[in-house]
Amino acid sequence: MKFTTSKETLESALFAARRAVRHNSPLGILQGIHMTVRGDRLEVVGTDTELTIRYTAEVEVVDEGEVIVNAGIYDLVKRLPAGPVEVERAENELLLRYSGSEARVSVYTGEFPAVPSVDGRGIEVDAAEFLNAVGQVYFACYGELDRPILTGVLVNSHFDLAQPLPIFAD
Repeated sequence: MKFTTSKETLESALFAARRAVRHNSPLGILQGIHMTVRGDRLEVVGTDTELTIRYTAEVEVVDEGEVIVNAGIYDLVKRLPAGPVEVERAENELLLRYSGSEARVSVYTGEFPAVPSVDGRGIEVDAAEFLNAVGQVYFACYGELDRPILTGVLVNSHFDLAQPLPIFAD
């Protein structure tokens, strides 16, 4: 696996995926981020088996491949100087080359959990309207840590998915 991208693109991808990673997971592999390079795309996946975040970005691919690295790689990448970053897998480590320097990160061996694909039609919702709608009800579940079943917001659609999903705002 070998690709080149900007520091900002790599940082954004790792930031998104690491938000789904629990750092105290009893399964070491779940403390990692799965990176796959195919075609001209980098796919980065983080999961705790309940929540999965998949982020895709366009990169310059030299060799396709995949690797699992500790989610802490984000802390390294965010401290890199702006500019291009070359990422390459070599044996049991991932090499990051940037601004004439190099960093090495150990990789996990093993099988990353299968991430279910979402088949069928999706919906698009304006982010600001969605956040506004959730903001109107989240207070009802916020802070109920002793009753985890009540710490979520149910989003349900009974609309024709061929039409835009209406979100009611003030």
